[in-house]
Amino acid sequence: MKNNHIRIIISGIFFITATIFLWAAYPHHLHYQEQFQLFEWTKGYFCSVTSVPGGFADWLGRFFTQFFLVSALGAVITAALLTIMQMLCARAAGARSNVSFALSFIPSIIALIFLLDEKALLGGIVSIILCLLAGLAVRKAGAAWLRAILAIAGAPIMYFLCGPLAVVFVSAACKCCRFYVWIGSAVLLAACPFLLEGMLHTTLRSLLQGVHYYRYPDSFPTMLWAAAIAAAAYTALGHLPRPESTLRPAIVAAVAVFVCGGAATAICADLDQETLFAYDYFTRTGQWKKILELDRKKPADKPFSVCCVNLALAKTGSLGDHLFEHIQGGPSGLFPKFAKSALTPLPASEVFWQLGMVNACQYYTFEANEAIADFQKSGRCYKRLAQTNIVNYDYDVARKYLHALEHTLFYRGWARKALSMLKDETSIDSDPDYSRMRRFRSHGKDEIYNEERIDVLLGYMVDENPENSLAMDYLLSYELLDNNLNNFWYYLQNSKPNHLPRHYQEGVMMLWIDNGMSLQNLPDFISSSNTKRFRAFIHDVQAGLSEDQLKKKYGNTFWFHALYN
Repeated sequence: MKNNHIRIIISGIFFITATIFLWAAYPHHLHYQEQFQLFEWTKGYFCSVTSVPGGFADWLGRFFTQFFLVSALGAVITAALLTIMQMLCARAAGARSNVSFALSFIPSIIALIFLLDEKALLGGIVSIILCLLAGLAVRKAGAAWLRAILAIAGAPIMYFLCGPLAVVFVSAACKCCRFYVWIGSAVLLAACPFLLEGMLHTTLRSLLQGVHYYRYPDSFPTMLWAAAIAAAAYTALGHLPRPESTLRPAIVAAVAVFVCGGAATAICADLDQETLFAYDYFTRTGQWKKILELDRKKPADKPFSVCCVNLALAKTGSLGDHLFEHIQGGPSGLFPKFAKSALTPLPASEVFWQLGMVNACQYYTFEANEAIADFQKSGRCYKRLAQTNIVNYDYDVARKYLHALEHTLFYRGWARKALSMLKDETSIDSDPDYSRMRRFRSHGKDEIYNEERIDVLLGYMVDENPENSLAMDYLLSYELLDNNLNNFWYYLQNSKPNHLPRHYQEGVMMLWIDNGMSLQNLPDFISSSNTKRFRAFIHDVQAGLSEDQLKKKYGNTFWFHALYN
């Protein structure tokens, strides 16, 4: 087998491995990246993004990121970029030996580790690729004087296109040039941030470390710079090992790089965060059964994920039977406390939307959109904000969001359909989602929204629309979590359910005891099995069992919650 064929096979193995890993183990990190940008196919958007150093590479990175809405596409694109980066490194270094070729995977593996961080942006990887391509193009120029001019003049150009990662260009372009070319290119590149300081609306620190490489502009993208330095060093030195006479050293080197890279990737992968992103994605897409399946595999243990599970339980009609199977932390399990964050408010905003609390949903979604750290906009948030404004008859505001979505690739069809509906209000009233929202929304009451008194608003909504069973479920569950049994009993009497879920029965029994009434006179809708278990609970409490012992036997009941919360 020819040497080139072996190298192609090894690169192919890397591409396939990276694709499978990202698709199977990290798909929701890809969804996360997509939902916090709004890539518009407009001249204004292009000029806005490319007006700062590194903006062109960032624009290309955003272009690729829009496809992450489909995780399989995102995995293939990311793996392809990493593989292209590896092959360009090998080409730029002029790797003569297979051992040297095996080392060309190191910068790409470091870049993959960088991308495991949800705050990492794809523009950094694109920057390195563009710098390697430009460096190779310079080296193909015929005369030495022309290569020298292109290498020196190309440094500031590549700085503006790709940002400070243009150091990779200097290394690749000047590889076969004289020492003075290296010095001239490096000095000119180093001067660029200081020359541009004060001319652009950004800080010197950002100009030195990169404006669009990381979601938080003030944070240094350490792993990305490690990948860039590794690529620059390999480009300069990767040609040094002589070709070996056997394949054994190359195989050993390749295996060592792949094993160490795989181990480092596994260690750095944040699978707990991936689980949270999975809960968020399934909530966003309304895949309630998948949320419950995920909960069985990786139980929700944070307010963020518990909120998603509670909504899935309510949407499948089982919230009253399984509410206390998770640590709720009081009513915040249903409605997490508002936090100034791009992600944290989104599950709660989805809860508000499903309940018909349109203004609360709009508030949470708007704040999430404005909290995106690198000042991008969110396609997900824009879509929801358009919907809330349509429900509220604020058509002019809705059009603002819809026109922006109309310039995207994946939201265009939905936006155009929504815009056509605005021309005929009867089509909105006949739409099942919008008509339901307008019927269930609290007419003016959620303008006085207060996260400390959500139960009051839920009470208004239930009084206005008794058929809003989701709001009734949340109201009854809220009162149980708040240990407010009098309110719970008041709303329960008005709901007249055909079947009373287990936890609601537990609340009635606790209320019976609190009011000094006999368990012999319980309502008919209390099951005998629940009554028997409640008697056992009372007996164990009176017998002096410890909290841990009671939790083991009754931790999934309202009784235990009422006793120890």
